[in-house]
Amino acid sequence: DRVIGAPINRAIGWAEHRLAKRMKDIHPIGLKSPEEDFLLLLPTLDCFLLVLVFPECDWLWRLARSDHMSTQLPAQAVLGRYRRLLQRHIYFHGRHLQLLSKNASFAGLAHSLVTEFPDSAIVICERDAVLAVKSQMRSLEPSRRLLALDKLYPSFQQKLLETLQFYYKNLQHLKVIAPANQLCCVALHDLSLEPRQTLRSLYQQLRLGGVDDVKPLLDTLMQLESSPPTRPNTKNVKKTETGDAALEFSAFLNWRHSPERRL
Repeated sequence: DRVIGAPINRAIGWAEHRLAKRMKDIHPIGLKSPEEDFLLLLPTLDCFLLVLVFPECDWLWRLARSDHMSTQLPAQAVLGRYRRLLQRHIYFHGRHLQLLSKNASFAGLAHSLVTEFPDSAIVICERDAVLAVKSQMRSLEPSRRLLALDKLYPSFQQKLLETLQFYYKNLQHLKVIAPANQLCCVALHDLSLEPRQTLRSLYQQLRLGGVDDVKPLLDTLMQLESSPPTRPNTKNVKKTETGDAALEFSAFLNWRHSPERRL
């Protein structure tokens, strides 16, 4: 490709720029940027994001709620592949390092993850549930429109809401049974307003060492504290909170935050 002037590279760059421009106010994206590691599961069809392309694939919907299944065999197979991917990643970057995986889609496999990685630490970053669900709907809106999802698969939104509700219930159950030194809950409000103190408490509870020893991290946190908290845009959702839409969001009222702590 380079020998003939890199037309393929330029074409990919053009497509990437178009996509990044469309997603810039939702989620920064780039082929050379750090990203959530569950995308590594795309080639083996174990990534829940594929439900946008294959909404009638029952396997993907069941995968998102693996902890609810009577048998854990599907989750075990997926997490076995996931473990091997992480092993290669850590071997390359440094076996002395501790890996941080950020992925909300793993909420439906949280119990399976704890079983597969018994020495792991789980951090649940909690945002007001109704606002979080609205953000999720808004972030998927461009893809749903592009793929004509709502016309071809009218029950997509309902199935997605049911999946998100299971995420909250699954994590709520994990909070009850997980030991305090393995699981920590962090409110988005606290993380936004007092990131240094929040991280100190998290490190102490999970016995991760001293956060004050990581100077670059502290410098970044100090910059965040000097600016107002980020408030993601949740207004432009597909439906307004009236009629059926209000009933849809009512399923998440158990996980609402007080008005002054909603971000």
